[in-house]
Amino acid sequence: MKIQVNTDKNINGKESLANYVKTTIEENLNRFDELITRVDVHLSDDNANKEGAADKRCLIEVKAENIPSVAVSTVEETLHKAINVAIEKMKKTLSSKLEKLHDNKR
Repeated sequence: MKIQVNTDKNINGKESLANYVKTTIEENLNRFDELITRVDVHLSDDNANKEGAADKRCLIEVKAENIPSVAVSTVEETLHKAINVAIEKMKKTLSSKLEKLHDNKR
């Protein structure tokens, strides 16, 4: 599975954050490893340097075999929380898509 992490200009610590994202995705989406061909992650700070709650965005798009591309997005107070919530959403979404695909084959 190829994982590409993209950040906007307002994100600090891009390299360590990218490593965290890749490791976390590999650990959490490993059961889908044979199906997933590519994961694109987009991280942004919507309000940049301004104070404000819930302005860190994580969008994850997964390209997989036999199902259309799937995307989820979340906005949270911190980037780590946004990443973790988005990954949980993606796990649920992929599980649902695979169940439907399996049910349709019966």
